[in-house]
Amino acid sequence: MPPVILDKRSFAARLAGRLWARWQEHPGAGVSSLARMTAACTDRLLTRRVAARGEPPPAPFILSVGNLVVGGTGKTPVVLALGRELARRGWQGAILGRGYGSPLKAPLVVNPDNEQAADEMRFLAAGLPRWTVIQARRRRDGLPLVRARQPAVQIVVLEDGHQTAGVPRHLDVVI
Repeated sequence: MPPVILDKRSFAARLAGRLWARWQEHPGAGVSSLARMTAACTDRLLTRRVAARGEPPPAPFILSVGNLVVGGTGKTPVVLALGRELARRGWQGAILGRGYGSPLKAPLVVNPDNEQAADEMRFLAAGLPRWTVIQARRRRDGLPLVRARQPAVQIVVLEDGHQTAGVPRHLDVVI
């Protein structure tokens, strides 16, 4: 009868050992295995986050414009262009954003002259004077303010909303 070997290392230590051994045999194979495991974990987490959102309300239509990397992909100009085109076509809308860089946490209607509001939100408020622009650290808390301020709103555009799990939406646009 062969000897029984009991490995008392943690799961993480055993996994790291297997990955290291595989790397030694086939450089690069460990990285691809790790990438597959990371992708599977990420997929599970995102599926849970999306399921936790719930169903979007029948009205207004909620559109999220976001990206997969941090900053510099042109989300704000896309939101502005989208808002202008929808306004030109007669849609009543609102922009809802986090207000990155602003010290203000509570939901507020953004005025282009409010220096406490985030730069991007002020830029959008100046570019879309007939639309309501709301800044809320938690976008979910900003939706009631949108509805109170503009009861006939037809569309709400979430600026940089891809990471926002708390707001159910009809469509995600990823830049």
